[in-house]
Amino acid sequence: YDYQYYDGTNDIEGQVFDVEVPTIGVWNGAAFHTDLVLFSDITLCTEDAWTTEMHYRVNMVPGDGIQIAWRELMGRKRYAYAELTGEIITARKALELGMVNEICEDTEAAYARAREIAELIMCAGTRQTRRLTVQQLRKPWKEEIANEVRNAFATEMWNTATEHSPHTVSFWEWAHEEAELVKAAEKNGKVI
Repeated sequence: YDYQYYDGTNDIEGQVFDVEVPTIGVWNGAAFHTDLVLFSDITLCTEDAWTTEMHYRVNMVPGDGIQIAWRELMGRKRYAYAELTGEIITARKALELGMVNEICEDTEAAYARAREIAELIMCAGTRQTRRLTVQQLRKPWKEEIANEVRNAFATEMWNTATEHSPHTVSFWEWAHEEAELVKAAEKNGKVI
């Protein structure tokens, strides 16, 4: 409780509820808990960014916030498919699904673009306008998180404590191999 549940729920709630300024997330490379970058107001990613939702595939219940971010951004039906199949979500697919705002060439370009956007945000409105706008932008996130994250996180923790969950790297290693195949296919014009 003191570490997983308490810290996990407070991390998600703190990021969305307590940070009252616009946020820009940069997702570079392979990532597991993309909810942490997807909860940002603006999300940039690099061309090599990819992810997969592994909870179900490693016998865990997705309840620690990832399900809220993915479901809200990609839609219920797409999320159910991604969760149950371990679908690889590349940068291109994330952009098409509305999970990210822009794809940048690499990490350096993504951080440069983030600074450029931050400067635009700082010049466009007053401090009060920025903070109040963020409250409006995040209202749906806040409602979803307040309604679900603590109960869902408790469910995930209960299931993890009572069922064997093989927290091994084997699925993540498989996902890396699969991601390379998917990215190669995309470069050849195929959508996987």
